[in-house]
Amino acid sequence: MKITRNQIYCIIPFYLDGPAAPQGPLWTADTPVLDRTAMYDFLDVSSTAMDAYRIDFERNADLRKFWQRESRCGDGCRMRLTNQNPRSWRTPRLVMSRRSDAGMLCIPVEIAGECDIDEVADFVNRFHKYDSTQAPVMEYVTTGRDTPLLDRLDSALGLARPGRPHSWTLGGVVDMLLSPLGPGLHPFEPYRAHMLTYVLGEGCADGPDEALKTAMLRLIHCHNKRYSPLPEAFDRGAVMQTFRNVYLGAADEGACMLGILKGDDSDGYMRSYHDTTFQSRMMWIYLLALMQRHVLLDVDRRIAASGPPSQTPSRQAADDFRRRVADTCSSRLTGFFTSISAYSHINDIYRFLTDRLGVAALYRELDEKLRAIDTWIKLNDAVGRERFERFVQVGGVILAVLALLYGIPQAITAAEQAYEQSMWGWTLVCVIPAIVAMAWLIYQLIKSRR
Repeated sequence: MKITRNQIYCIIPFYLDGPAAPQGPLWTADTPVLDRTAMYDFLDVSSTAMDAYRIDFERNADLRKFWQRESRCGDGCRMRLTNQNPRSWRTPRLVMSRRSDAGMLCIPVEIAGECDIDEVADFVNRFHKYDSTQAPVMEYVTTGRDTPLLDRLDSALGLARPGRPHSWTLGGVVDMLLSPLGPGLHPFEPYRAHMLTYVLGEGCADGPDEALKTAMLRLIHCHNKRYSPLPEAFDRGAVMQTFRNVYLGAADEGACMLGILKGDDSDGYMRSYHDTTFQSRMMWIYLLALMQRHVLLDVDRRIAASGPPSQTPSRQAADDFRRRVADTCSSRLTGFFTSISAYSHINDIYRFLTDRLGVAALYRELDEKLRAIDTWIKLNDAVGRERFERFVQVGGVILAVLALLYGIPQAITAAEQAYEQSMWGWTLVCVIPAIVAMAWLIYQLIKSRR
């Protein structure tokens, strides 16, 4: 299949040690265009609501020149990092969840020149497995005029590999773009990007054949030609047909939207689809589902990292645990939707994506954990009540012992006066066991409150 248009989004999901915003001149707050007639307003206050930032190329002129250059990337493939519309997703974006520690870096890339869908799949596979020191490499062919600029970028950005000037890795670019968030940033999957691919092609007017189905499955799973997925998976839920000439597939590794030119009146709409509907609707729907996935993974991470307090928790540990549970319940209550739009086809796409990205399964798992946590809290409350009852019982005994200690000297004094002789021996016999008993009861009381 000949590809007439491609756009590839390298998405790096990450989590932070705590709330943070990018510092320095690299990023500026800016929200891409959203078609608000297509999605409900309550998404803006949900636990998956997002803030977006774009690179401030006006304050980073050298970086803008670097970003617009064409480079080579293995096997003669030519590519460019795109920055064509600051109000769209075709410029680098940083997306941060407002109510969790999850976020995503989105880097748009396109293959320059003509290519077929198998070449796109190989390219996606290389960029999916990025590394800060190895491939994929973007190597710039320069003229004498370009050398000073690229030398400055080598020095200022610290991206060039040793002994290879003007040659940068995707991992180096990722590290540079995420550095304003500080050292508390951790990728969910180090050196693995989630790849969202848009391709528009011609040559299969009657629908995808077996070769095209295999290529699209490779794009979804970020596989190269060495993998041979079963074409039957295309029709078994891995891909949905959103319109007569549009197909969408998704998996944990990535996703692909395939448009087919059929040589009829729909071609005009399909040629403009990526710059219009895909930017203002599809990207938002996809990133909403992907953000839900990683917000839930972040919740899982925090629960696993902290765990419940011990069987005899301190008050502070118990309070901290209850606070984490409250945050988890808030994510559950305000983050799960089965409907995000008044348009049925948008809801169908959203439900397909949440299923394929494992969001629904993660919510079911979270529900099981919340039920287990609820059981633990009830058991802990029962233990607390038992300790309180023991405290009351021990306190009653202590009061009785104190009354006894007070009464014994009084009785002995009265006896001495009656019999006119000292009875200090009887005093010791009565008082010492009472003191020992009270000390033992106080010890038990202190032990039960730990």
